[in-house]
Amino acid sequence: MDIQEELKYYLMETFPDAKSASNGREVVIRCRFCGDSKNKDSRHLYLSLGDSVKGIPPLYHCFKCNESGVLSKDVIRELMGYADTSEVLYKLDKSNKEIFKNSKYRPVNNNYYLNQNYPYNDNTYNKKKIEYISNRLGIDFSYGEIISNKIILDVKELLSYNKINVENRFRDLIDYASLNCIGFLSMNNSFVTFRNLRKNPPRQFNFRYMQYNIFNSFESGNKYYCIPTIINTMSNEPIHIRIAEGAFDILSVKYNLCGGNTEQQMYISANGKGFSSVIKHVLTTYPIPNLILDLYLDNDYGNDYAIWNCKKALELNIPVYLHRNRFEGEKDFGVPANKIREQVLKV
Repeated sequence: MDIQEELKYYLMETFPDAKSASNGREVVIRCRFCGDSKNKDSRHLYLSLGDSVKGIPPLYHCFKCNESGVLSKDVIRELMGYADTSEVLYKLDKSNKEIFKNSKYRPVNNNYYLNQNYPYNDNTYNKKKIEYISNRLGIDFSYGEIISNKIILDVKELLSYNKINVENRFRDLIDYASLNCIGFLSMNNSFVTFRNLRKNPPRQFNFRYMQYNIFNSFESGNKYYCIPTIINTMSNEPIHIRIAEGAFDILSVKYNLCGGNTEQQMYISANGKGFSSVIKHVLTTYPIPNLILDLYLDNDYGNDYAIWNCKKALELNIPVYLHRNRFEGEKDFGVPANKIREQVLKV
């Protein structure tokens, strides 16, 4: 019996709510990351069994909270809530390691090197993008600040400068994004989230946000946009984890609310992944003491739901603050400083 068959049998036996899906290629269960839904018969977490022959590792994805990544021994243990020692879990990790030897797939928490200091092209498209940022946030970034904040003006130039080939199926996206989008590079440099600036885009690009997976990475936790800062874990000063929904929101938080301060700060954009997913990623990936959690919420995001998203932090007695922009007519923080009236609630 190969690892895919063993894994399927194991998952079906381990999780009482498990059901086979996609002609046996997947198992679907209720999501233990987000609670899935109030209906016990509703399932949104899909566990793909992968294909070791084609070099595809088992994957998981929740269509409710968007939690996703490579299915490993540790992920399954987290779903179960205890450390099972079944042999199939060790076989699973061994199989994943073999797959990761292929350069197309990378192990979890790997950081990808990209030289972002590519020659700046002072063309009309890039000028319009910088002008958009200035009008949107009231901040006039220099080119050096564009780079230091991991903002990508021309993704085609970035990829070309780093000698990264674009697969044929993505060439149209890269061509379009280079002219019409501002990009934000993810935590580990493996993803770019594009903000579409064109008012009437062609149908295939008729999305406000789009993502490009540069290295075919499966590390979903690193899709978040995180502005580089300075963290001293030996300091007694608390470390503020500041999380907002979008990239423009978190840039505004850094510059319009925090004066550009980078010491003992983490500025993270959820990029539509949900606050609970970001918080879980931070708490499990960065064992940092003395944290303060600051959430910068859109005004259509209720307090109860926000608090539910913070439950892991609250269980660890981490101070949590909810921030809202109460300036009339504004719904979030992605605006100039003169259009922000901050309201703060300690949970």
